[in-house]
Amino acid sequence: MEYQNYQFGRIDDYFPILKLPKDIISQIFGLLNQLDVIRLSKVNKALHTLGLAKLYHSVFANNAYDCIEIAIWNCTYTPFYIKYTIINSVPDFIKMIQKRGPNIQLIKEIVLTSAEPGVYKTLKKELPSAVITLEYETDLTKFNKLDISDVTGMELNTQNYRVFNNQVTDVNHSIKQLSINYESVSLLGLISNLQGLETLTILSVTRAMFNKLHTSGISNLKIKRLFLENCSRNDSNLDLYSGLNPVFNLESIETFGFRPKTNFEYPDLPLLINNLSNLSRLFLHGKSNTLYRVAISLRPNSLSFLCLNDIAPSSGQSNLFNYDKLMRFIGRQEKSLRKLCIVDASYHFMGNECVDRISKFEPEYEYRKRVLYHELVEQILDDRKFLQMNRILDERKFLQLNTILLNNVLSLLKVNKALHTLGLAKLYHSIYFNDAGIGTEIAISIHMYTPFFLRYTVINSIYDFMRMIKRRSNTHLIKEIVVNSPEPDGYGALVNLLPSVAITLEYVTDLIIYAVSDISAVKGMELNNDNYQIYVDKLTDTNHSIKHLTITYESSNLLWIINGLEALESITISPVTIAILDELKYLGISNLKLKELFLENCSVSGSNLYRDLKQVLKLDSIETFGFSPNTDSEYPNLELLIPHLSNLRCLFLHGRSNTLYRVAIALRPNSLSFLCLHDTSSSAGRSNLLNYDKLMRFISRQEKSLRKLCISGASLHLMGHVCIDCVYVDDPEEDYRKIVQYHELVEQISDQGKFPQLHTIFTTGYFPLLKLPNEIITRIFGLLNQIDVLSFSKVNKALYTLGLAKLYHSVYINNSSDCSEIAIWGYIYTPFYIKYTIINSIDSFITMIQERGSNIHLIKEIVINSFKPAAYEKLIMDLPWVAITLEYETDLTKFNKLDTSDVTGMELNAQNYHLLNNQVTDINYSIKQLDTTYFSTNLLGLISSLQGLETISISQVTTEILNKFLSSGISNLKIKGLFLENCARSESNLSLYLNLTEIFDLESIETFGFRPNTEFEYSDLPLLITNLPNLKRLFLYGISSTLYRICTILPPNSITFLCLHDTIWLPDRSILFNYENLMKLIGHQEKYLRTLCISDTIFHYMGNGCVDRIYKYEPERENRKRVLYYELVEQILNEGKFPQLNTIMLNNSSYFIKRYISGSIEIIPGRDEDCD
Repeated sequence: MEYQNYQFGRIDDYFPILKLPKDIISQIFGLLNQLDVIRLSKVNKALHTLGLAKLYHSVFANNAYDCIEIAIWNCTYTPFYIKYTIINSVPDFIKMIQKRGPNIQLIKEIVLTSAEPGVYKTLKKELPSAVITLEYETDLTKFNKLDISDVTGMELNTQNYRVFNNQVTDVNHSIKQLSINYESVSLLGLISNLQGLETLTILSVTRAMFNKLHTSGISNLKIKRLFLENCSRNDSNLDLYSGLNPVFNLESIETFGFRPKTNFEYPDLPLLINNLSNLSRLFLHGKSNTLYRVAISLRPNSLSFLCLNDIAPSSGQSNLFNYDKLMRFIGRQEKSLRKLCIVDASYHFMGNECVDRISKFEPEYEYRKRVLYHELVEQILDDRKFLQMNRILDERKFLQLNTILLNNVLSLLKVNKALHTLGLAKLYHSIYFNDAGIGTEIAISIHMYTPFFLRYTVINSIYDFMRMIKRRSNTHLIKEIVVNSPEPDGYGALVNLLPSVAITLEYVTDLIIYAVSDISAVKGMELNNDNYQIYVDKLTDTNHSIKHLTITYESSNLLWIINGLEALESITISPVTIAILDELKYLGISNLKLKELFLENCSVSGSNLYRDLKQVLKLDSIETFGFSPNTDSEYPNLELLIPHLSNLRCLFLHGRSNTLYRVAIALRPNSLSFLCLHDTSSSAGRSNLLNYDKLMRFISRQEKSLRKLCISGASLHLMGHVCIDCVYVDDPEEDYRKIVQYHELVEQISDQGKFPQLHTIFTTGYFPLLKLPNEIITRIFGLLNQIDVLSFSKVNKALYTLGLAKLYHSVYINNSSDCSEIAIWGYIYTPFYIKYTIINSIDSFITMIQERGSNIHLIKEIVINSFKPAAYEKLIMDLPWVAITLEYETDLTKFNKLDTSDVTGMELNAQNYHLLNNQVTDINYSIKQLDTTYFSTNLLGLISSLQGLETISISQVTTEILNKFLSSGISNLKIKGLFLENCARSESNLSLYLNLTEIFDLESIETFGFRPNTEFEYSDLPLLITNLPNLKRLFLYGISSTLYRICTILPPNSITFLCLHDTIWLPDRSILFNYENLMKLIGHQEKYLRTLCISDTIFHYMGNGCVDRIYKYEPERENRKRVLYYELVEQILNEGKFPQLNTIMLNNSSYFIKRYISGSIEIIPGRDEDCD
């Protein structure tokens, strides 16, 4: 698949992301941080449900009152941010829990840091089923009835020692992190009990401390993270390396931190660092020369995290902030470094949590430093250096690369103090409150330059602002506030808190609830009886504040007040009736210069709109006009009215497509700057307006003047002057094909310099998946099969590049000329199909290799099956950098210069035995699968050297062969898959259970298969099956009575894969194909069964490979059987039964069950035409 020969843009090929199975989308949620999950949850109800499950599952409650607040940004994708929903306000979280909302049942895990005892107690009481963990505590005694197994980190002091000793009599595995200090010296004997300990912080590093640790038993633990703090100057001659080497297993340390108490040098620090052979994360505090000596002793490209703190910067600025000097420190880590932290003035904590979470610090306000930091970041990342880098920390600010700031003023005020002051004055001067809890949220984007956005600072939540007001910060700068649809309490509080500010209600339907004392504070209102009475009571003369008025049925007898509204600019009439128009004729309002007219719910299709409105209004003053009928009735005189609106600039038009077209061609060319078209006759929400050629018939005459275009078929866009200046946040489009179509339509409209003034095209919301970082999209690709990846790669060039890397990374070549062809269908999501790109033709792959396609460098791994030696040698020669593995071979000797470490499965025969013996002198870990036959009897001694062996197949099961296995050493191996084939009739009295108990560790077996070579009963087979406590996958061949006896004794809901083969079948079919009979066998496995295979005429192979791949068979030609099979599948799945079942194989027919996030299912028969 070469990019230059590839065509993008075929709509039918685009990948409908929301059509993925529900479990795959759940896994995608598992790769995202909480902000991404929140965005995706807004798409539809089904995604909302999945999103809630992810958000509530694991909660990290950070007590920001006692410790630093954790930053929550959408650009952070460390394991911490991906796993947890982070909450910085524990009291708010407790309030939510106590309200017993319906979603708290979704909480499975809560981690608390710096927790108050009351919080811990409340959570334990309210959420008894959740696992609640204390991440780190200095004083455990303050918690009543604390279970020490709920603690993962603590300081080792006297009080904690007593709590621990009172509860732990033997070994503790929960404590992962321990801090020790002077007080801990006499308590270090506790460490030997902490078998789960991974992180140790020594707060007072002295020779005495090292000596005590040496006898504590810590050397027996694999400490992964070690932090040395406050290394004392009095012990400056302390030899760090010789002191730590006997105490710790230095090879196990992956994270190391060092901070001296003074500026004294530690000459052997580089030696210590150099002996931390698996070090990948480093915190280093010290003088710059110390930092440099350590940096150059590090192995190249070994670090993923580096934090450097210059504790003695010269002239107030560390040399680390000079690019050339910094490169001396970090240049050798260019390929591996992912996170860099540089500090001189402030202090960053050392600890494992600092590696994958970001704390919020006060931002840097000094302009000179901000410029320095930005330039340094650009220099570091220049010329595609540090390709793994995903975040850079300077000493006080988190720099978000490629992040759009909310608006230009916010960007400029961060430059220096002077601009900061001017910027604040602008931001606070005029504020527009849009109560998004009641109305619709206004989108805030740096790309908006309408008069509305240039004038106002837009806030969608009045209560967030109220909290700031109460702190009285910068409120003196506020001169004007406009409020839209506020809650009465919020409005009242705002008026009381800011009595000197001009607070205006943009539009209200009920003035009574706002207790308005001054009618001049109202810009717009509905004309109804209540508002009329208040208006009359408050006003003695004319009104100059009301700009917008809505007229309804109730307004009929109140219209006379319009003459007093001298500032009136906009009227909305809803509904439009002949009676209302007649009333308006006699008011003389034509003297008012109305700029906006909106006619909603028109029910006067027989009236002449032009004639009626001409008598009511001054048409040449109208600049904005909106029209919406209450039915699909035609308005034949609408196009007559439009040309008489000589100054029309903005048009909202709702109606059938032919009405829209007639009006569009009646418009003067290049007269409109705003156009909103809503096709009320669109079928299934799909309008002809979304077809480029047809749309051009409507808008092409406005090419030079049009600035904003709104097209709608399924949803209704509001009419109003605010809609012209801003965009409301709507529920995003869930159909991925539509999203792609919208993007293409936008590109077509904007192509070749057409519509030069157009700056906003609004069709629908967007699905935010494509906005994720490449790293996360790559992980998402890792959850999809090759058909999905191919579809996804067709969207754009960036996804094409990422898709190629996934498709080429791991290739499975199945030589279908010698073995069964593997089906490649887009609805199979087993681990095999997700990991590999499957190729059934070795010849086509070899041809591609020989052509030296530009993408073969992306291949990292190839697994081959049933290969010819020449083809194997060709691959080895042409792709020397690729790990090429033989999955299974019966004769290894046919391959020249074969390395047996490249083989994962083989038959144990004489030639393979000799080859393996010649190469393996001690232990082999590559062989995972071994097949033995009658001829393997004298070769079983080889098994003891196969320490990686997981699966064994025994063909020709006899007493003699099983006795040979007793002395083979296989009992020492953890065999997970066991297959017994061709159990001979002469051995029918063979005690399978007794023999196999002595040979295998039955508890380790997860997959078991049994096939006799006759129809004879094996009386102790049920006893054997019941003693496989961890059995998950079962292949069973035999007569129906045997199958029944086995299936009915299986533990309920224990099996995920079940293959049943009836060896005696009726002339018509096996009784297994009768629904009632089948339910007797599989009904107990309803909850977790994922794959079901039933056969009587087709032989399905036993083996691990058959669990997660589908082989192609000759399709069922008999229509009667096809109908029977499909009906049986429907019966199995009826009424939501078998909720995990996704694959059913009935003889040679495969059926796949696709479960959508909406809850619906689709049964998809596997067909040859669906294959790649």
